[in-house]
Amino acid sequence: MINRNIRVVNLLVFLALLSTACSFEARAELKKNKEIWLAHEIRNYQYDLEPVYFGDVIYLYKYPLTVIVLNGQPVSVRDKTGMELEQKHKEDIKEYSTIDGVLSFVENAINSNPDKLNISYDPVYGFPALVDIYYHFGVTDDGIRLTITNFKELK
Repeated sequence: MINRNIRVVNLLVFLALLSTACSFEARAELKKNKEIWLAHEIRNYQYDLEPVYFGDVIYLYKYPLTVIVLNGQPVSVRDKTGMELEQKHKEDIKEYSTIDGVLSFVENAINSNPDKLNISYDPVYGFPALVDIYYHFGVTDDGIRLTITNFKELK
C-alpha cells in the first residue's frame, strides 16, 4: 500500500512539473509572437473570427464574423451575411475584437493553467490563428476555440 501511495505521489509531482513546463513553453511562444505582432505596428486591419464556445451560449449571427479595426479600435463586426452585430453581441466578443485583445486573452488563458491549450500562430504577423482551450477536463461546456483567418492590413 505504501508503494502504491508513493507511485501516486510521484505521478502527481510529474504531472505538476509537466504542466509547469508546458506553461513555460506556451509563455515563451506567446512572448515571441507578440513581439512579431508589435514589430509590424499594424493599427488598421481586418480579419475573420470564428469563436466556438463549448457552452450554452447561442448566438443569432452567422459565422465567421468579419472584424474591422482602425487605429487599434474595433469599428465594425459583421456576420457572414454582412449584418452588423448588435452592441450586446459585440460585448460578448469584445476581448477577441482586436489582435491585441486576442493576445491578452491567450496570456490570461496560459496563466489560468488550463487542462488543454493548443495555440497556432500566424508565421508572418505573429497573431494567434487558432486558440483551442479546455479549462477543466471532465467539466462539460468549459472551453473555447477561436479561429482567425483572412487577415489583411488596411491602408
